[in-house]
Amino acid sequence: RYGSGVVTGKFGMDKITVADDYTVEDQTFAQVDSTDGLGVIYEHAKFDGILGLAFPGISRDTGVNTFMANLQDQADVDLTMFSFFLGNKADGELAIGGYNEKMMQDPDNINWIPVAKPAYWLIAMDRVTFGDTVITTGQTGGIMDTGTSLIYGPEEQVNSIIQSLEGAQLVPQLGLYKIPCDTDIPNLEFQIGGQPYNIPGDQLKITDKSDQVCFFGVAVMKFAASSEFDTLDEELEERVVDEIKNLAGEASSPVPTEFQHNTWLMGDSFLRQQYNVFDYDNSKFGLAELRDDLKEQ
Repeated sequence: RYGSGVVTGKFGMDKITVADDYTVEDQTFAQVDSTDGLGVIYEHAKFDGILGLAFPGISRDTGVNTFMANLQDQADVDLTMFSFFLGNKADGELAIGGYNEKMMQDPDNINWIPVAKPAYWLIAMDRVTFGDTVITTGQTGGIMDTGTSLIYGPEEQVNSIIQSLEGAQLVPQLGLYKIPCDTDIPNLEFQIGGQPYNIPGDQLKITDKSDQVCFFGVAVMKFAASSEFDTLDEELEERVVDEIKNLAGEASSPVPTEFQHNTWLMGDSFLRQQYNVFDYDNSKFGLAELRDDLKEQ
């Protein structure tokens, strides 16, 4: 089950090779027979499937290792690590087994943050501000998710942001806020590991194909089924939303108690602002400033 609907199929096993020579044998995966639940979204999507890169604690098939766990156990890889550069107008890059120093401003200055609990790539964030408005000064959680396009946050915190956007109106069918296209959107800043990370306001505006209708790229952690808006996050698992909202107090939850009802889902509009390193071996996440010429790509 995904945020956009249900798929059906069966589990199978196969050999997976990535980056030419890193091979995992007998990887369990879902063979999807029907994508009808995703509607026209999947028909127009540019991907064939989803490769989860998180920890075994959130495996759909309970007790079965994820790809990264098997890579650590089986492959001749020095570092069980992967890294992303998400280009805006340029091609992105996924590195397996390390990170690409050539894309960083300073490879010796990676901001490393421990994963709160090895399940999702969930880290602690220190502070959230929107323009001159302080949204929260206490710690909040942030799930780093390349499979999500936008940013989703706790209802109370997102509402504080929306109140400062004149004319913002919720479109319930989409779970997004429609805004006047001439809205001047402030920067959204997340302080992580003592360092500020900004999303420019103009990158938080989504314009439809007609250039007449605009939406705000931050939404509350809620979803309404829709097969007509192809920027809604078809890849986002409904399970993420359910656990963040409903699993308060459960010791087995992949979301620690202090971050339940208090976690942001940090999608591509955040991740493309810097180089991102996912260190599976040491359960930590790293942020590095991009090389100057890559910042506009």
